[in-house]
Amino acid sequence: MSHSSLGFSKTFLSRKGLEMDWKIATVVGIVVAFIIALISVTIFSNDVRIFTLLNGLSAFVALSIPVYAKYKDYSRLKKIEGEFPRFIEDFTNNISVGMPLPAALAETAKNNYGVMTEMVHEMNSKIEWGIPFAKILEDFGKKTESPMIQRTVKGIMQAHDSGGKLAEVMKSMSSAIRELDTVKRERSASVFSQTITGYFIFFAFVGIMAVLTSFLIPFLTTGATGGVEAQSTYQNIFLTLVLVQGVFAGLGIGKMAEGSVTAGLKHSFTLAIIGYTALAIA
Repeated sequence: MSHSSLGFSKTFLSRKGLEMDWKIATVVGIVVAFIIALISVTIFSNDVRIFTLLNGLSAFVALSIPVYAKYKDYSRLKKIEGEFPRFIEDFTNNISVGMPLPAALAETAKNNYGVMTEMVHEMNSKIEWGIPFAKILEDFGKKTESPMIQRTVKGIMQAHDSGGKLAEVMKSMSSAIRELDTVKRERSASVFSQTITGYFIFFAFVGIMAVLTSFLIPFLTTGATGGVEAQSTYQNIFLTLVLVQGVFAGLGIGKMAEGSVTAGLKHSFTLAIIGYTALAIA
């Protein structure tokens, strides 16, 4: 098997592997979470603090494992989008010096583009097999699952089909992509202070909930009928509030900083777990 054919196979399997990894991670997370919840109910149902912590751990495991697998896929997409402008520039330079498309792509495929390298090898394999260039670009855009790359590929295909100067079109698109990336980075830097503010507001909220749980609620229910049950009820309510606040605050931070709700998942779990743990042991 040739190197290019091997590259095609590895790319196909890696994409399928990502989808399978997410499905397996989801099943594993649910199974482990169910086991933890079962232990919590059967052994620690009379110990409110341990029971609450185990329930929180169960929910965390059920969500964090599949979300982590999904976030790895998201990170991979961002790496591909980061390497794509360099690939376009190299490909454009090879076309500009007079290379035909197959030779230009073969020369470009010799470079390293990180996680996108195998995709470039796959493109090179397809063009060697005689598949039309427009079809190769279309398949590449679909495989990346990136709206930005798909829009760029569509523009290149239109320029190629209309007989325009492909090198000039690709060069212009590469510059536009880099400018867009620069704007995104500047936006992330500009909202950094807002991100810190979001974290500060959440921790202040957790502090208020901790004070209510540890001091105010016990003081108000001391000596009252059903005081212990009331404390437990309020604690569970506050824990739920902290989880909800952490999840949505994290999603909001991700949307502001990186323009993607998916990017906020890491903030959501960081805030939710820190807040839940802090309040559970308060």
